[in-house]
Amino acid sequence: MYTIHFLRMPEGVQDPVKHARHALYIDVDPEDEDEPDSPDVDQSPLAKKLLELFPELERIDDEQTREIEITGKDFAFHLYRDGGAALLVSYGLPDHEALWRRVWTSLDSLRFHFGLSAYDEQLNKILDSNWDLKNVIPCYLEKDPKSPARYNPAGHLVGTIVFAAAITAMVAVIFGKELPLFAYVMIWVVLGFNFLFRSLVRRKK
Repeated sequence: MYTIHFLRMPEGVQDPVKHARHALYIDVDPEDEDEPDSPDVDQSPLAKKLLELFPELERIDDEQTREIEITGKDFAFHLYRDGGAALLVSYGLPDHEALWRRVWTSLDSLRFHFGLSAYDEQLNKILDSNWDLKNVIPCYLEKDPKSPARYNPAGHLVGTIVFAAAITAMVAVIFGKELPLFAYVMIWVVLGFNFLFRSLVRRKK
């Protein structure tokens, strides 16, 4: 899933990205591993606000971890005890752009009503709710294993043909008429099977 984290950014932080990565334990110094846990925060107001924005989602309370899931079919929010949260968007959505524009409203709500900054782990940056959607959607497509933006069969076919032609020409220059026609045919057959195999693997993902 594509993940955007929400966390409180202390005033005067010189490097917000570094702070976010440290707070999320992406980059942690060994000396800081024994830092005390943050006090628990009541996340019910945040859960209520998210359910107002997205009434089709369902609230699930985990009694063991004391954390809250606001979850649905295509996306979900995970609310942590320390007051932070995460937005998780599934890959392979047919109308991903419309969904992203809809969930993007949560950035403003979490920022202005709850004082949370949004950190995109994939882009490695603090998001600006007014400008960064145009960066998030292409990144989402790039990370999506089923996205045409990640794999283009037509482009791969053209590349395979060009590569096969180049190999055939190179072999012809090096060996001249010493190789039988069968050898040239085998070059195209092997590369053709390579194209079919990669296409099938991508289709199954």
